[in-house]
Amino acid sequence: MENEEIISHVYQLNWHLPKKIQEEAMSVLKLIPPEKADLLIPKYGKECWENGVAILKEIGNPRNKKALPKLAALLQDRN
Repeated sequence: MENEEIISHVYQLNWHLPKKIQEEAMSVLKLIPPEKADLLIPKYGKECWENGVAILKEIGNPRNKKALPKLAALLQDRN
């Protein structure tokens, strides 16, 4: 899966979108390769973070290892 396709699905994780769209995006994103796991947490898109974190939790370690620095950055966010 190309980065652009992954990013498109990540923005469909937005909690303002219908649940069906979010669930479809989550089912696709659970299949991404481990080297692209960091794409699940977009820099600009807090509305997508919750679902992105849920996917990272589900795919588990070591598949989510590349995303761990971004998860740490979420903890530092003041909003």
